[in-house]
Formats: sequence, C-alpha cells, structure tokens
Amino acid sequence: MVAELVAFGCGSWREVERGMGLRQYRAMWRHWAKLPPLNLLVANHFGWKPPKAAPVNQDSAVEQLFALFGGAPEPGKPVTLR
Repeated sequence: MVAELVAFGCGSWREVERGMGLRQYRAMWRHWAKLPPLNLLVANHFGWKPPKAAPVNQDSAVEQLFALFGGAPEPGKPVTLR
C-alpha cells in the first residue's frame, strides 16, 4: 500500500506511512476511479497490462506456514501454544 501511494505521487515513504491510513487509501482509490493517476492513463493509452500473477498453490502455502511454526498439528490432538 505504501509503495503504491508513493509511486502514484502521494508523498514520500515517510509521509505516506505517517499520514495515510486505510481510510485515506480508500478515499484515494475512490478519487482515482473518477480521475486515474497520470502513469495509469499513459500505460492504458499505450496498451500496457501488468503481468498476470502466478497461481498460488494453497496447500503448499499452508504447509510453508505450518513449517514456520514447527509443522502441522496432528489430527485429533489439541493445539498448544508455546
């Protein structure tokens, strides 16, 4: 969110971090729906499209998350936090 707002000219990294929350971010997107930032208008004019994101393997993502915390819990056993 911060990088996007900085790239669209909403201020420096520090200004955006300190001065913009989710409410302001949503307000900016409502404004941009009516009048998009110049870089998006130019990109659209020349037909540029962002690359498609690679599909995420949800099972793999969950396994990676569990690995960060010591592995998946055993079925039927209660989970205890350390």
